[in-house]
Amino acid sequence: MAVQHYAGDTFVGLSSDVKPLNVIDGARFYESDSPYLVWLKVSGVWVNIGTSGSSQSGYSGYSGTSGYSGTSGYSGLSTTFIEVHQVSHGFVVGDIVRFNGTNYVKALADTPEHAEVVGIVCIIIDSDNFNLLTEGEIEGLSGLIPGYTYFLDLYVPGAYTTTDVSQYGAVSKPLMDAITATKAYFHNWRGVIVENGMGESGYSGYSGVSGYSGTSGFSGTSGYSGYSGTSGFSGTSGYSGYSGTSGVSGYSGYSGFSGSSSNQTILVNQPSHGLSLGEIIRFNGTDYLPALADTPENAEVVGIVYQVIDSNNFVYLTEGEIIGLSGLVPGAVYYLDLYTPGTYSTTDVSQLGAVSKPVLVAVSNTEAFFHNWRGIIVENSYSGYSGYSGFSGTPSVSTVKAVIGANRLDSAAFYFNSFIISADSSSSPVSDAAFIVTASSLNKISVYLRQSGVGGGNNTSIQIFRSANGSAFSGATALTGTTTESVAQDTISVYTFSGLTINPYDAIFIKCTPTSSGSDYSGIMTIE
Repeated sequence: MAVQHYAGDTFVGLSSDVKPLNVIDGARFYESDSPYLVWLKVSGVWVNIGTSGSSQSGYSGYSGTSGYSGTSGYSGLSTTFIEVHQVSHGFVVGDIVRFNGTNYVKALADTPEHAEVVGIVCIIIDSDNFNLLTEGEIEGLSGLIPGYTYFLDLYVPGAYTTTDVSQYGAVSKPLMDAITATKAYFHNWRGVIVENGMGESGYSGYSGVSGYSGTSGFSGTSGYSGYSGTSGFSGTSGYSGYSGTSGVSGYSGYSGFSGSSSNQTILVNQPSHGLSLGEIIRFNGTDYLPALADTPENAEVVGIVYQVIDSNNFVYLTEGEIIGLSGLVPGAVYYLDLYTPGTYSTTDVSQLGAVSKPVLVAVSNTEAFFHNWRGIIVENSYSGYSGYSGFSGTPSVSTVKAVIGANRLDSAAFYFNSFIISADSSSSPVSDAAFIVTASSLNKISVYLRQSGVGGGNNTSIQIFRSANGSAFSGATALTGTTTESVAQDTISVYTFSGLTINPYDAIFIKCTPTSSGSDYSGIMTIE
């Protein structure tokens, strides 16, 4: 692990020595030979603030700017955490959680919605209060293997595992790297939807949306994000030594900024910056500018504007909680916008060459977690249905697979059939339009369903019917109950029905009932 330096670090050396470079503001360097100068690290630069010795009092430092109002800064923790009040939360230290729009609940890797992690429980204050870590080091865990990466678990809500997921439609979500058996570094890496799971080669699917660029690989451990910074420096009063002149009054520095969490903020002086609270920004090598998702260069986000002090000074947040926004939908994920610089949207980009870049998770209409997830360049844009490429690998049992799809102008119930992508008139299939089972020892049906066209999501119900020996739909009976999922736009929801009795040559019918009209459905059904 790299050596960590803190505000207040002290170094001693000769006047001819090169002063340390890899230290943060607040460090001091004392020269051990004449003229016994004392140096302070301010805004990345070593500044002489006086002398030390036995006679001359030395300069006490420059008076500097007294700083802007706010709290005195943070304790210097290497973590970013949020204090949460939630009655009877039921969590324990180490639980991985998401926000469902109302409450914090345990996360799970089975669907994109359930895998929208916001943090890990790091402290239990009481049954109604806990601290949520969004970035940094966590202790008090158990059974970790040092050096291993841990992923969000597919089966146990709130848990983590060293085994990455491979199930189609699930989310590969790395969370932390173990340092010891009880300590790890938590980082909310971006999850990737598994687009090819276990099974046979499968159908190639209908042409259309070729999907997002695919798994681009994880970005790796981003390293420590840094410490919250110092609250500003009061200046030193001078050190004993020569009687000399008293010097000027000291460099007070900025006093820090208000807030109750351990947010990580950076103060910037940029004349006529023109930025506003909540703008997503990048750095072009000279200035901070509003970011945009149109190109990789313009999408290199460094943070979000956290506080505007005046026309020449602002503070930006690199990780943590931000308040004072407006119009957010609690529980929604927001992406860097493709068209308006500096803004965010619940609609992910799909334009070829643009960058899919999630930046916020809303916890209220005015409050959100900001996290600088890795962007993914869109390598294939939308042109129709996704056309799944099938499943790779060798299954442990025989598996039946079929492509499903439908264009719905109304919200009437309909059945996916085995002929073509269903038209709007397909309120029921013809007698020989079922999916025919051709293998034995099958007891599970999964429907991986994706919809586009309804931006806010479409609550969609799925129920499975069966008729023996491929007989007509008129003789079919319900094989399962009805399961309803909120299918978000351009994401996949998974409907799983287990413990079924399925015989060879059974005809399977999939009933789909949307709540709203206007959805284009596509997906895969598997019987295993």
